[in-house]
Amino acid sequence: MKIEKLNYGKEKNKRMFLYGFIVAVVLLILVNIIASKAMYRRTESVQLATGTVNYSLADLNIIAMYQEKDSYNTEEDKYKSIEEIPTKGYTLNKEKSVCKVNNDKEEEIEIKIINNKITISNMTKKGTKCYLYFDKYVKSGMQTLADLKLNKDGILGDSVTGTACNNGCTITNQNGIYETEDDDGKSYIFRGTVDNNWLKFGKIKNSPNDIWWRIIRINGDGTIRIIYAGEGTNFGTTGNGTNALNYVAYNTNYNDNTYVGYYYGSTGGNDFKATHSNSTPSDIASATNNWFSNTTNLNETTQLNHIDENAGFCNNRQISTNVREWWTGEGTADRGTGTVVTAYKGMYNTQTATAVWRTDVNYASLKCSSSANNFEDNEDYKRDYYTLKEKATRGNKALDYPVGQITMDEVILAGGFGGKSNSGYWLTSKTTYWTMSPRYMFTLSYVGMFTVNSNGYLGDIKADDTTIGIRPVINLKPDNVTLQNPNGDNKGTTSNPYIVSD
Repeated sequence: MKIEKLNYGKEKNKRMFLYGFIVAVVLLILVNIIASKAMYRRTESVQLATGTVNYSLADLNIIAMYQEKDSYNTEEDKYKSIEEIPTKGYTLNKEKSVCKVNNDKEEEIEIKIINNKITISNMTKKGTKCYLYFDKYVKSGMQTLADLKLNKDGILGDSVTGTACNNGCTITNQNGIYETEDDDGKSYIFRGTVDNNWLKFGKIKNSPNDIWWRIIRINGDGTIRIIYAGEGTNFGTTGNGTNALNYVAYNTNYNDNTYVGYYYGSTGGNDFKATHSNSTPSDIASATNNWFSNTTNLNETTQLNHIDENAGFCNNRQISTNVREWWTGEGTADRGTGTVVTAYKGMYNTQTATAVWRTDVNYASLKCSSSANNFEDNEDYKRDYYTLKEKATRGNKALDYPVGQITMDEVILAGGFGGKSNSGYWLTSKTTYWTMSPRYMFTLSYVGMFTVNSNGYLGDIKADDTTIGIRPVINLKPDNVTLQNPNGDNKGTTSNPYIVSD
């Protein structure tokens, strides 16, 4: 019988190694778990504008956002969760949006959306959670206006007088707030001898002087279009003080169709698109930009936050052919270019095929597109609707600053008239100032632009005239427009004007 030696030592060593490896793995897992818990529970501090708040990593998930659905059956089913702020077609529901700590509303916290970024101020407590709700932006006239402080304070409400100029405008005594269409929906314009559309906003730099404005209209997107009316105590309805600038040419160059542009393109060619591109500011645009940026505080962030960037200004350069016979004939195919005789759309609104000026009626439209549908894809709109560079999401995005001029269509709807004086309506100032609406390229090779003359007459003047004034126009967001004295009488007058609060 063969006797074999058993190697107990080697087997024991193998078992000991295996046991040791298992113990090491278990210890490593335990260490990781403990370390993870310690990291999760670590408390740090974040510096806020108004103090210091202690937070853990889990506390940083403080924002939840919800967007109104296209369709829903119940109020509970109205919103869906979203990851990013909607960039178009929605507005923050300020009443529903809220910040809470332990389910109690924090009244001091303020939520704002500025340039598509969330700003939450006065947050001071650990565990604060904010819930933001975005509603579909309504563009259907009074539905939109019902949410405006401007409306709640009584300037509109049920006071809309009627529809403006369904079959053209006359200079009969129409006074009040009139409804008409623009590219965004229902617009409400002040017409006649109204005195309830005064507003104060901004200041002259290095001066205590407030800037006075008058409300032209509530735009179809709910923004508020206002026109300069003076500063400090030098404001009112008449005189040079109603102009921000005096003695400015629309364009010192005038012998080419390109110079009807608020910003203009190339000269001498027969390419309509190149002629009416928007590469160079006109003299009036440069002067207005300089006033806006260097003379006032309107270019400061606190003021810019109140000015809308998408509600623009229409420099309507569509060509009209329905005018007197001498505008037809030679150069028809090249109208709007070079020195070719051209009648622009505004001329047809004030002139028949047989009369230099209409003697009975003018026509006006607040639409800057030749098509009622899909205006944002319309070439006229994309060329002629002036909006702010880089920040605007529609229009031509050509403006250096969010400021422009009134249009001849707005003048007609406010009470002006081509060919007749009307000194009674509110835009009459006993001075002459520019609109941004072209009338023609005349046979003597000069550009003519519409103006509001000193007696309210809607006239036209050669573009290089340096005796004309400028009344800048801007568009306000409606959120913070309220009365100086909300409980007072004389709403919207100089004794109780509308103001823009921070």
